[in-house]
Amino acid sequence: MVIKITSSKRMNDPLNYNEKKVSEGVAQLIMASGFGCDIENLNTSQKLQRFQHNISQTQKIRTKALHIFISFLPEDKISHDSMHELARKYIDRIGFAEQPYLIYQHNDTHHPHLHIVTTPIKQDGTTINLHNIGSRLSNPARQALETEYHLIKANGRSQETEAHASMNTIISNTIDNYKFTSLVEFNAILREHGIIADPGKPGSFMHKHGGLQYFRVDDKGRKTGKPIKSSKFLGKPTLARITRKFQPNSFAKNAYQKKVQEKIVNILQHTQSLQALNQQLKNANIGCYIEYNRQAEITDISFIDHRSKTVYHSTELGLTTDQVIHAGQQRSPVSKPTIASSNRSYEYPVSLYSTKDFLINQFALLLTSQPQSEGMAGDTNQKKKKKKKLNR
Repeated sequence: MVIKITSSKRMNDPLNYNEKKVSEGVAQLIMASGFGCDIENLNTSQKLQRFQHNISQTQKIRTKALHIFISFLPEDKISHDSMHELARKYIDRIGFAEQPYLIYQHNDTHHPHLHIVTTPIKQDGTTINLHNIGSRLSNPARQALETEYHLIKANGRSQETEAHASMNTIISNTIDNYKFTSLVEFNAILREHGIIADPGKPGSFMHKHGGLQYFRVDDKGRKTGKPIKSSKFLGKPTLARITRKFQPNSFAKNAYQKKVQEKIVNILQHTQSLQALNQQLKNANIGCYIEYNRQAEITDISFIDHRSKTVYHSTELGLTTDQVIHAGQQRSPVSKPTIASSNRSYEYPVSLYSTKDFLINQFALLLTSQPQSEGMAGDTNQKKKKKKKLNR
């Protein structure tokens, strides 16, 4: 059994995620505790209002929602009734029995799994202590329930299995919640979690046949570990499935484009250094992603607005790469750009992946012409040697 707990500043995020699965016919609400009526009589608005009743009691607490993922292995012999009973016992053991909560069962994978949505804020405005809740309460509860229900113990699994489950959750959440219109934009989001989707080199068998595999990457963008084919993941995040999202996403993200542009331009106008630019983007909950070609030249800059869950290429926001790169060094403010159409080409360019905090590391790299990767450094050294020979 794998249990993962994520927190959110907005109750809408985990609630809408599960309600969308229900509307798609791949999930069902199996339990609602603290709502005062049968689940058949609850609509989405009523569910949100019940949580908001607690949340409105305080303005001091940033974490408004918890989204708990409980996954069972296909080899686990557990009935649906026992699975639901186990979820109730788990909630009780981590101290949330008196909180309003919803339990959803998802049927979109070949293994059974549950999603629990709740809030740590009590009716009196105080909050349940979430500090180290994983090690303090969740892990002991999981271990006890694994023994009680005769499940395969998570501690006995290989690290590879655990990594696979973690990657599956991140990839599924990205596909379901973010509005990306190309594989590059999809990777821009995944890259923040240390993952990339690789369609293979142009001309390769995998590339010709529309294959896709996923890698873990380190903080310098280098692939680590063994690749996992898209077909091996529970949600089947194949290239065909991802590509089908491009067109509808391109229309959906148009609604947020102007607002995101204004936020980013405002940050660029008031930035005095690269470090400040990096911090201000983080404060605005905006990620930034840069791509290089094999000659260490910038090919793309993308921005990820995690609030609207949209991804925009710099040109879609009317920004050139020079405006972004030199923002921290400009004496005159960045002029407001003209917004561009977000209907872009959906081709996947060959690129290298940058470090997570590229605004400091990679922009500094660009300005000093000192490429980080070994391959790039080797090319630069060869050019220097050639120049020395010519000088002789």
